[in-house]
Amino acid sequence: EIPILVIMGNPPYSGISANNGDWIEKLLKEDVDGVQSYYAIDGKPLNEKKIWLQDDYVKFIRFAQWKINQAGEGVLGFITNHGYLDNPTFRGMRQSLIKTFNEIYILDLHGNSLKRERCPDGSKDENVFDIQQGVAIAFFVKKKGEKESKVYHSELWGLREKKYEHLLSNDIKNAEWKELEPNSPYYFFSSRDEKGREIYESFMKVTEIFKESVTGIVTARDNFVIDFNREALKSRILTFANLLISDEISRQTFKLKDTRGWKLQKARRDLSIELDHDKHVAKISYRPFDIRYIYYTQKIVDWPRSDVMRHMLAGENLGLLTCRQQSKVGFYHALVCGNIVESCAVSNKTREIGYLFPLYLYKSADKNEMFK
Repeated sequence: EIPILVIMGNPPYSGISANNGDWIEKLLKEDVDGVQSYYAIDGKPLNEKKIWLQDDYVKFIRFAQWKINQAGEGVLGFITNHGYLDNPTFRGMRQSLIKTFNEIYILDLHGNSLKRERCPDGSKDENVFDIQQGVAIAFFVKKKGEKESKVYHSELWGLREKKYEHLLSNDIKNAEWKELEPNSPYYFFSSRDEKGREIYESFMKVTEIFKESVTGIVTARDNFVIDFNREALKSRILTFANLLISDEISRQTFKLKDTRGWKLQKARRDLSIELDHDKHVAKISYRPFDIRYIYYTQKIVDWPRSDVMRHMLAGENLGLLTCRQQSKVGFYHALVCGNIVESCAVSNKTREIGYLFPLYLYKSADKNEMFK
């Protein structure tokens, strides 16, 4: 109820957000008070899976954007996950921020060990926090009565202590900013080499060739639900589902932890009444040319992607695997599969998330029950 002119902090990063209230969901997905939805781009829906737009830090940015827009002017200063700077899924978010704020300053601190980031000269790059996800400092400035919007970018590479020294001895006035020119369809908040883009974009998009696609499966507990040996996997699940064994012993034996969206006790109770375990065991393309078995059910798999993966289970099929982003120079990001796939089945080395494009789409899937 109170106008807030300055909002700053380090909001939580959580891809599997527990903050799913109707109010924040509406802010993300709909145009509210003249502020563009994060789920649209150039007036059209994104038309893709938008898992990462549900991250907590994205919701905090959207909340702050709403508060400052309500006040009519103000400054937002956050240090967050840097994924929103160039990930294609966040293009609607970036366009929305450009439309709301007059000045945007992005200082990318890198340090993303998930992407195995290294300095441009090949030397070691470290995170400013004890986390794997790279981070960025951002200032968003809204001035009353102004319509023009400018985006500035700078970045820091190297060891943690060097980054600390730089941050302590510099401020927004003397940082080496490069003005960006974000444009459709991606509105990137990062400095990029655009050479060859026109030729690249003249080709048909893979999303125009294939009607459906999805990112690979994320189990959140690979060592438990995936195995080379079908019988060993099944035996492990049966032991887990045996309620004569205590929850604590089961937890220690299989090295499992509760998460926001998954509780060991509930999973064990649900699996204990399962009558047909065999129907949940399927082959999975885990890494390039590495086919294993997975116990495939939402009871113990966090993100089963069943709406699209069902086409790989319904009958004979082929799927194209590719990545929408590269964190390393050189292309080795395409493969073909005949099974459901794990999220890093294409490029595990640099942790780029893979997308599956099924060749055949089935109207109905006999094995659809295995997801439940």
